[in-house]
Amino acid sequence: NPIVIKEIKKAIVEKTIIATPVFNFRKDTLCFFLISPIYKKGAPTKTEEERIRYYDGSVMLEIGSNKFFEISLGTGNQSDTSVVFQCFNVGEGSKKQLIYQSKNADLLKTGYEPELFEARKLKIADKELIVEFSTIPDFGGSFQKFAPTLTLIISLILSGLAFAFILNVINRKQSALNLAERMTRSQRRIVESSNDIIAVLDLDGYWKSMNPASQKILHYEPDELVNQKIDKLFANTYEMNEFYNLVNEPSENLTQKIDTQVLSKLGEVKWISWSMSVSRIEGMIYITGRDVTLEKLKEEQDKIRNKQVMLAEQLAREANEFKTNFFAKLSLQLRNSVGGILGYLDLISMKAYENEAEHDSYIEEASKSSKEILAFVTSTSDSWGTSDATGADKDELKIMTAVKLDKPFAEIKEYFTKGHKQEEKLKISLDKGIGNAIAVVDYKRLLNATEELLDALTEDVNEGEIAISAKEIPGQDLTEIRIVCPTSELVTEMVNIFNKNINTLIDSLKYDKKDIILKLALSMSKYRMINGTMKINSLGDKGNEVLINLQNKVQKEE
Repeated sequence: NPIVIKEIKKAIVEKTIIATPVFNFRKDTLCFFLISPIYKKGAPTKTEEERIRYYDGSVMLEIGSNKFFEISLGTGNQSDTSVVFQCFNVGEGSKKQLIYQSKNADLLKTGYEPELFEARKLKIADKELIVEFSTIPDFGGSFQKFAPTLTLIISLILSGLAFAFILNVINRKQSALNLAERMTRSQRRIVESSNDIIAVLDLDGYWKSMNPASQKILHYEPDELVNQKIDKLFANTYEMNEFYNLVNEPSENLTQKIDTQVLSKLGEVKWISWSMSVSRIEGMIYITGRDVTLEKLKEEQDKIRNKQVMLAEQLAREANEFKTNFFAKLSLQLRNSVGGILGYLDLISMKAYENEAEHDSYIEEASKSSKEILAFVTSTSDSWGTSDATGADKDELKIMTAVKLDKPFAEIKEYFTKGHKQEEKLKISLDKGIGNAIAVVDYKRLLNATEELLDALTEDVNEGEIAISAKEIPGQDLTEIRIVCPTSELVTEMVNIFNKNINTLIDSLKYDKKDIILKLALSMSKYRMINGTMKINSLGDKGNEVLINLQNKVQKEE
């Protein structure tokens, strides 16, 4: 339906609840829709382009207009016999379209002049309806004395429109008050007996109310927290920043969720799952917090084990490949040595000796032993040279070629700036000298190791410049790649842990956050698998410096 489509598009762009005009949607029934847009969870929706891009669907409530007004205004009331009312859509050019009228509206066609007339606007979402009230022809008789109350009657009727469904159930003021009181008492009991934190913050993070659950979870009495900032509870600043980023998002009255570590009054670290709704009109954050420490600890232990297994498997692949290369080189050296022995034995065998029978027996034994050694090392080389622990083909494991480094790093720049990190203000600058630098590497492995390294170093880094340069080290057959990357508080913390535990990286994964240590360890191992080394130096607030040394000469096997 073009009317509905138009209003859906308007709701998406304006990011608010939209009402359609009252129209004939089902041919025999007038109705209108309330439309609320939904966007992908966590997606930015500040601009019109972002709202269109991350739009995920709409929730639509269809309301039959005739039934709505009948229930709202009621039938058989005294006002129905003394007042005529009509409801109108307001279209383009202030053109009015009748959408509902009272049963006595035909009286207006008799041509009389109403004693009193009133027109009021009724706002539903973003749309306005006009409700017109007129007195009946004989209103000026004995009923005239009630004229001053007409405005009050009209206001009550309009209030009935706004509270239609409540008034349909609650017919008396006292009943409503009693119900409200019972609900208030019930809610108070729920809040006071809840094991979850139920509280209110202002937009600056100051507690305005707190239920007794704070004592059970955090060992703080509610009065100790009220008028204090939530900041002092957070165990680390980057999670506190994530919390305020959610608070400051432009979305209104949407429930936001975040899990953070907090410190109790006793210094214990607790995991709290926060669920909050921000009301900017009221200037308040309505928030609940559930203690999920046990679940998080189990989850963290599972994650640590999975990461330890992943790193152990990578280190095993590295060790196996090193062993493969070692046996290949050992086999080559033994083949050369044994081949020389056989050559010398052949020369000796062509000479004449006084005791030729004895001489020949020694030569025969030496030749036999040499052939056995040669067969053994040949068999060992073939066995270790064809596969690794994972059954991969030797050629698939490592294809080492001389590569000009400008090409792989141009691909890495494309990967980050136009794909992986496109929504962040991160730039990669490549030094001009990188085009003259050569390294003997497996191309795919170099890409994979470097992308993993930059993934780790740019976690929580939203802007800045990554500077990459490369140069050959004279006299060492090495090329040094230097990467200087901006940092975040989290990355700085993880890099320090990584460097302090460089020899026990598997065990250090218990301190890992957002997989930073894991990615650094994996990238280091992958550089070693292409005969390289990697070292990270912290530059403090200026960022982190990574030095990668790679061979630049093809090693010839003799």
